[in-house]
Amino acid sequence: MSSLFLSILKEKCPRCRKGFVFKFPVYKITHFHYMNELCPHCRFRYEIEPGFFWAAMYISYALGVGLSLFVGLLVYSIGHNPSLMVYLISIIGSIVIIAPFSFRYSRVILLYFFSGVAYQSEL
Repeated sequence: MSSLFLSILKEKCPRCRKGFVFKFPVYKITHFHYMNELCPHCRFRYEIEPGFFWAAMYISYALGVGLSLFVGLLVYSIGHNPSLMVYLISIIGSIVIIAPFSFRYSRVILLYFFSGVAYQSEL
């Protein structure tokens, strides 16, 4: 049995926790957003209804706000209150760098916690 946290971290199917949600790894930067339509293991359809993943943008927004606060506080503590430009460059840069991860994990979190799909260990 795979734990919930590890399954989310590895971007596995919420129903069987064996098949991958995405077709390519995140480091293939031109293909990071391609999802499997069905789970390769249990054939679960990831897009439960048309437009289901639009809700993932709210999760992505929350991740972005959390990251911005963390980076802002980190810059403040390390740089001893530097100029506004340092804050902007560091926060915007971190959001751009983390964007592929934010895109993927917001969809996976949406599938796990808001789709109503239960884990079935026998699959």
